[in-house]
Amino acid sequence: MPLNKITNHIDDLYKHTQAYVESSFEYYKLFAFKKLTESSSMLVSMLVAGSIFIIFLGFLSFGVAFLIGTALESYAAGFFIVAGFYLLVFILFLLFGRHIFDGFILTKFSKMFFNESTIDEVLDEPLQTEVDNE
Repeated sequence: MPLNKITNHIDDLYKHTQAYVESSFEYYKLFAFKKLTESSSMLVSMLVAGSIFIIFLGFLSFGVAFLIGTALESYAAGFFIVAGFYLLVFILFLLFGRHIFDGFILTKFSKMFFNESTIDEVLDEPLQTEVDNE
């Protein structure tokens, strides 16, 4: 009889372990899908916002170039001054701006992907419900 009890406990342990592994696997699949969806959504909205900003910046640049060109009585000079300004901004970005954007992006994605309190709560819940059901 004691051997029968041990066998039953081993079977129960196997069932609980299998249920835990299956629920953990399903959770991580859903978690990865959620994060992938959030990342894609953020990327698309950033691309749309960036595109609108580029169009705005283009019109503003033409306006400033024509304004400077009118003041200097040479449209070419106005466009060269605006182009020189953008070249200066580009060089400054290559020297200093890259680290700022890397830090911002790393911080944003770290907060999105590594919310450990949520992970701990959800991981404990499936195991507890499986144990309560039996």
